[in-house]
Amino acid sequence: MAHSTIQEAHILTILREDRKEQLLECSLIGPLLNTLSSAVIFVIYDMVKYVLVIIMFVSKEEYDTCRITNPNPRIIAICDKPYKLMYFTITFRSFTPQPGGLEFQPGQDYYFISTSSKDDLHRRIGGRCSSHNMKVVFKVCCRPDLNLSECYSCLVVK
Repeated sequence: MAHSTIQEAHILTILREDRKEQLLECSLIGPLLNTLSSAVIFVIYDMVKYVLVIIMFVSKEEYDTCRITNPNPRIIAICDKPYKLMYFTITFRSFTPQPGGLEFQPGQDYYFISTSSKDDLHRRIGGRCSSHNMKVVFKVCCRPDLNLSECYSCLVVK
């Protein structure tokens, strides 16, 4: 089926390695109600420890090295309220009416990381990206009618 609804969301959960507690959940929803837009909802929480993170939209090099080199990185979410469930939604569409909003083109990859650490929310090197692999890449498929394996081969061709 080419289209899905909110009830058919796919959930990717990233677990802490040390105690297997849920730290970051990405709910992948879309396309939404037979449109070409999809959404990602980041849910960040840790009920045991005081966790502060900033999620940033980064280049592939920054993603690979866990190092923010852009002097003005694109901040997607600031999670600075401990013990509170927080939701941040990113809508994937090729055009956004919002000035300065994110646009996602078919066949492209988009990278998100957090280099925050236990002691430094604004850290730019390493942090949870290195210590807890707190990073994710989203591959935007070329066509909504392709299944996942076809989408990956489509991405290689560009």
